[in-house]
Amino acid sequence: MGSTTTTTPLPSASAPSLALVLAHPDERPKTWSLTHPMWGPALSHSEYLAREHFMTTLPLAKDGGLTHWILTDTDSSSSFSQEPGHRPVLSSCESLRKHAVAARYDPSTDRVVITEGISHGIGSVFTDPQYRGKGYANRMMQEVGKRLRNWQVSDKKDRPESPSAEEQKEEQTALFSVLYSDIGKSFYAKNGWKAFPSAHVSFKPIPSSTTASSSPSSTSPSTATTNGTANGTSPKSTFSPPPTVFPPNLSPLTYHTLPPLCTIDTSSLLSTTLPLLARANPSKTHVALLPDLDCILWHLLREDFMTSHIFGQTPTVRGAIYSGDKEGKGRVWAVWTRSYYRGLESESIEGNHMHILRFVMEGITDLGDEGSLSGLSEEQEKYLAEAFRGILQVAQREAASWRVEDVQMWNPSPLVNHLIKKAEVEGGFEVVERDMESIPSLMWYGAEGIECAKGTEEVEWVANEKFGWC
Repeated sequence: MGSTTTTTPLPSASAPSLALVLAHPDERPKTWSLTHPMWGPALSHSEYLAREHFMTTLPLAKDGGLTHWILTDTDSSSSFSQEPGHRPVLSSCESLRKHAVAARYDPSTDRVVITEGISHGIGSVFTDPQYRGKGYANRMMQEVGKRLRNWQVSDKKDRPESPSAEEQKEEQTALFSVLYSDIGKSFYAKNGWKAFPSAHVSFKPIPSSTTASSSPSSTSPSTATTNGTANGTSPKSTFSPPPTVFPPNLSPLTYHTLPPLCTIDTSSLLSTTLPLLARANPSKTHVALLPDLDCILWHLLREDFMTSHIFGQTPTVRGAIYSGDKEGKGRVWAVWTRSYYRGLESESIEGNHMHILRFVMEGITDLGDEGSLSGLSEEQEKYLAEAFRGILQVAQREAASWRVEDVQMWNPSPLVNHLIKKAEVEGGFEVVERDMESIPSLMWYGAEGIECAKGTEEVEWVANEKFGWC
C-alpha cells in the first residue's frame, strides 16, 4: 500500500478548509505502510503493520492514550472524497498521553507548587511523498500544538461537586507536549517546541568471554546468516545468545523486579528531586515526564515484539541492579531497551542501539549541577563508580550478544558524567552531540498556580532521558 500520485489540484497549506482530525481506523494502515521503509526495515511489511497495531494495545496507549491525527481537506466542493478511509491524508502524526509534573517555588508563600498532570508525546510525524513541499506538515504541527493544549482535558467550570474517578482522570491538566525531532532543531522550534539538550554517551559492546560459537557476538553477521540458510534453517534458529554473567553485588532487572523500582523512583522524583530543584532555581519551572511503570513497559514491550520477530526470542535481562554489601548504601540500577533498524538478514548492525532508558542512584541527591558532586563523600563516590562500572559491564555484554552497535545514555548529569570517567568503563566512551536526530523538544502549556511569564523559555526539563522518547 504505497503512495499513489494524484492529479487533483492540491489546496494551499493556509486554506481554511484544512483541518486536523482524528484518523479513521481504516486510514491508519495506509499511513503505517508508507512509513515502513523509513522506520521499519528490520521487519517485513506485514510484521511492521502488526507491530503498529500491537502498540495501540499497550497500557500507555489504551483507553485513548494513543491518538492518531491527520491533516485533511474538509472542503466538500473539492474533488477529494470526504469519506473516512478515502479522504486525502496530507500529513499525519500520533500523540501519546503520559503522566507529567511541573514544580515551581512561590516566594510569596515560601512553598513549592507541584502540579501533576499529563503531557502529550508527539511522534510518527509523516507526509506522503506526493504531498511534500506544500507546507502541510508545518500546518499540521501548528494545529497539533494548539489542539493538544486542551486535548483530553475537560472544562473545570463544568465539573460536578463530587466528580467520579473517571471524571477526575479526564480533568488532568495538560502541562506540556514533547517531541523528538529527526530533522534538526529549527522546524519544530519555529512552531513552538523549544529544543533541549540532545547529547548522549556511547559505550562499545564487549563480547562475553563465555560467548558460545553460535552467537552473533563471536560470529560475523554474514557468517551467521549464511550458515543458517545453507542448512535450510532461518537465521532465527541459529541465534543463541550466551547466558549473562553478573559480577558481584549485581542482579538482573526483570519484569518482576521492575514495578517496585518504578514506584520508588517516581515517588523520589516527586517528593525530593523536584522540590529541591525548584527551591535551588526559583526563576525556573521544572518539569518532568514521570518514569512510571506504564511508561517503561511501552519501551520494553515494543522491544519484545521486535526481538521475537527478528530473533525468535526475547531477552530476559532488561537492566541491572547493584546492591552494595555495606550498610547505608542505596541501590543503583538501570533499565534498558534495544531498538532495531536492521534484522538478522543484514550484514550490518548500523542503526541498532541499546538505550539506557533510566539510570537511578537511590538515596543520592542529583540536581543536575556541579554542586551535586560536592555533596558526595569519597566512600560514596567510590561506591557509585563501582556500581556504574558493574552495570555497564552487563549492558555491554548484552549489547554484544543482541546485535547492537553501541550502548547509549542520554543527557547524563555532571555527577553521572563524573562517575563515567571515574569508573573507567571497558572500551572507553564517546560523547556525541546530536544536531539532527532525536532532538528533545518541548512546548509549555501551563499549570494552575504556576506563573511562567516567558513560557517555555522559563522551563527546565528534568530527567531528560530516553524513557521519554516516543
